[in-house]
Amino acid sequence: MRMVNGPSRFDARHTVLAFGAVLLLVLWAAVFQQDRRAREASDAGDRQGLMNYARILESHTRSVILGLDQVVMHLKTEFEDDPKRFDLKKQMARSPILKGITVQVGIIDAEGYLLLSSSPIPPGPRIDLRDREHYKVHAREDSGELFISKPVLGRASGKWSIQLARRMNGKNGQFLGVMVVSLDPGYIASIHDQIDLGPKSTILVLGRDGIARVRSSEGDRTVGQSFADVSFFKELWEKPEGFVRGASPVDAIERIGAFRQMADYPLAVIVSRSAEDLAASHQHDHRLLLIAGLSATLLVMAGIALLFWQFGLQHETERRLLAREAELMAARERLERSNEELKNFARIIAHDLQEPLRAIVSYAQLMNMRYKGKLDADADEFISFLVDGASSMKARLIDLLDYTLIDQFSMNLEPVALGEVLDNVRGTLAETIAKTQARIAYADLPSVMATPRRLGLLFEHLLENSLEYRSKDLPPLIQITAKVLADGFVEVSVSDNGIGIEEQYFDRIFVIFQRLHSSAYHSGTGVGLAICKKIVEQLGGRISVESLPGRGTTFRFTLPAVSAHEIDEA
Repeated sequence: MRMVNGPSRFDARHTVLAFGAVLLLVLWAAVFQQDRRAREASDAGDRQGLMNYARILESHTRSVILGLDQVVMHLKTEFEDDPKRFDLKKQMARSPILKGITVQVGIIDAEGYLLLSSSPIPPGPRIDLRDREHYKVHAREDSGELFISKPVLGRASGKWSIQLARRMNGKNGQFLGVMVVSLDPGYIASIHDQIDLGPKSTILVLGRDGIARVRSSEGDRTVGQSFADVSFFKELWEKPEGFVRGASPVDAIERIGAFRQMADYPLAVIVSRSAEDLAASHQHDHRLLLIAGLSATLLVMAGIALLFWQFGLQHETERRLLAREAELMAARERLERSNEELKNFARIIAHDLQEPLRAIVSYAQLMNMRYKGKLDADADEFISFLVDGASSMKARLIDLLDYTLIDQFSMNLEPVALGEVLDNVRGTLAETIAKTQARIAYADLPSVMATPRRLGLLFEHLLENSLEYRSKDLPPLIQITAKVLADGFVEVSVSDNGIGIEEQYFDRIFVIFQRLHSSAYHSGTGVGLAICKKIVEQLGGRISVESLPGRGTTFRFTLPAVSAHEIDEA
């Protein structure tokens, strides 16, 4: 008996151990695979977020520099036309873009001395600026390009600034001097306060010389540091955009950032977060997966322990059978039953553990999304709030990008028929119109000077607003009318019979992200009317609202009318 059953018991234990080992290997392979996928998804999301912010920073910085360059060109032209009658303060008063952005506007004469300045010039010897890079570059040659200097401390203003300079020439081509507008780096860096990138995040605007023109990191906005020796510096100029990783020479913190070259200017922007913080964002998911894996491991080990306990019971039964020859047959029957139960138990373990294993892996994948580590009775409600908040943030970003990208729409205005634009918008909103049983009335609308894309976006947001804030008692009725004004504009009115707006909120509704109603009652991001206001003002018009609570709302806005000359050309 010992010779027959001993090896069988020994082989069975090895089989169970092998089965358990394979099961654990499969389990942890699935856990590590899911952990890798979760990490890749988290990294991809973080990188996309950084790239989106880098694009916003690049667009913001480029638009500021472009606007100031236009001011420099205008002042330069005015000075070149008549240097003696040039009035700097008068010219600056006509340029509202300079308010709040620049530190100083100045003119350096051909000899390198400060000639005029918007800041008071201290009495005493003339301020010598011959050593300034922005003077030497233009004095040396006439490149015809805007020069963007390293951050310098102004000798007249006493403040750090970036010099945007262009060369001035006389009517005979002789060098008259340099027109300089000083940009406050803090104006561009202030965008860092408006976006939540987390602790240890940094935004940078670097030149090809490696010098930081703009920098913001945890409240530190000092500029002028050199990044030319960092490991990733060369990568910034090898392609239009991408991702880099390396330690900052300022605080030695290793960061991962998204960079984007600035079109038309020798600059690149970087938006970065610390590698430690980005890795920590995945740790929650990692811990959940480990907990799930450990739970499954304990379950498998408990099953193996039960099997070995069963083996021990079998061994004891065999020992008793050897001691009691008289009970051999009864003991053999019990042993056979025990062996059969053991086989059934192993079969059940092999089959039924697959389902809990699949469940554990599946729920490990969903645990972060569904539970977020909340295991009490309020978990579902809290996670619902998180999901709603995440959806709202996404929608807000999309709308925010739409809001910022309006500046990049073509400004080649052309005669656009309002009726055709409304026909297209009605097609876009056909499903919502049918669902709400709305009636949209308009006829004999004129053409205006605009772009189809801007008008389509304008009317789409206005109609969506009327449909969303409709009356509960009446189907929506939206009427669009227009009349030509004497000042060369067309006034368009969009009226509805919705719930209306209190007068105290008339200005607030046009501010970005300002909403009058909870998202529990009305959807939206609070960006639509801000987009409408921006489009109308870009086209040179104005937008206003008239409303009474419970009696509907009328939005009025003006757009440039089509002149007779433009009608002939069309």
